Amino acid sequence: MMDFHTHIKNVEDLYPDVTSVICGSFPEECAWLNSLKLPRNYLSFGLHPWYAEKYSFEEMEPFLLTAKIMGEIGLDNIWCSVPMKKQKSILQLQLALAKQKGCPIILHTKGMELEIAYLIKNINVCKIIHWYSCHNYIEEYIKQDSYFTVGPDIWENQFVQEVVKKVPISRLLLETDGLASLEWVLNKPCTREIIPIVLAGSISYIA
Repeated sequence: MMDFHTHIKNVEDLYPDVTSVICGSFPEECAWLNSLKLPRNYLSFGLHPWYAEKYSFEEMEPFLLTAKIMGEIGLDNIWCSVPMKKQKSILQLQLALAKQKGCPIILHTKGMELEIAYLIKNINVCKIIHWYSCHNYIEEYIKQDSYFTVGPDIWENQFVQEVVKKVPISRLLLETDGLASLEWVLNKPCTREIIPIVLAGSISYIA
């Protein structure tokens, strides 16, 4: 079982029998994750749009250059107040580097789904759309042969359910987005023991 997108605050956030793609969203976090040398797990590095005003592309670039997966990167006009001009500038620089490297990208699309679908149209790399929760434009990403990580709120979010209905099963991946997100979804404190339960629940719903 694989958790294709998660954030951690310490190693105890990882369930031992679940292989995870762990996201570093800003330089200090990436440096810390590199220092852990976590077995069986994978790292994805990308300057998250929430931090696009706090850090420069140049500060993040050393980690982006070593990343085998770049993300999560993207745009957000719902959950953050970073000026969109700044977000787009950072995203375009990261997309250009991903294209140059040919590495997969994990995309945060909140409220900017159509714009991102347009921006990535001519970038021929593997595209993973993180926790897509929009009724529209799914087809635009399917046309680009994108993968979609299924959010942990699949049992109650009609937009995530729409993704499961429309996207070919060979293009669906599982994610928890980390314990903080699970606590938000489940509205209760969570420990790592909940991770395989949530992932199995997502598998059950998809089936």
